[in-house]
Amino acid sequence: MQAVVGRVPFDDAAGAWREVDNGSPVDAAGNFRGVAFEGPRQLATILKGDPAFAECMSRKALAYGLGRELTDADCPVVRSVDQRFAQGGHRLPELLVAVAMSESFRNRCPVPAEP
Repeated sequence: MQAVVGRVPFDDAAGAWREVDNGSPVDAAGNFRGVAFEGPRQLATILKGDPAFAECMSRKALAYGLGRELTDADCPVVRSVDQRFAQGGHRLPELLVAVAMSESFRNRCPVPAEP
């Protein structure tokens, strides 16, 4: 994934929206892969239309759910999770259900904790 270019601190540490930061107005404009945006809604629209972003979300959610890094053997599962995520309109609840319903998640072996 390519980084978002621009200053995009439209929320504070607690996640609350803010218009001003240290007395200066917040500039919520930026650029993602050559597409300019103004604020989080426009950024979300751009990201939602980017298949690489959706696949990245699928990969990260699956890795987190499995509690391990993914390997090449996980590619079919990633595709399946990504497909279900897309069919669900790229909504977070659909992504989490897709991970939980994946064969890899349902048959995972817990890794023993280090002493």
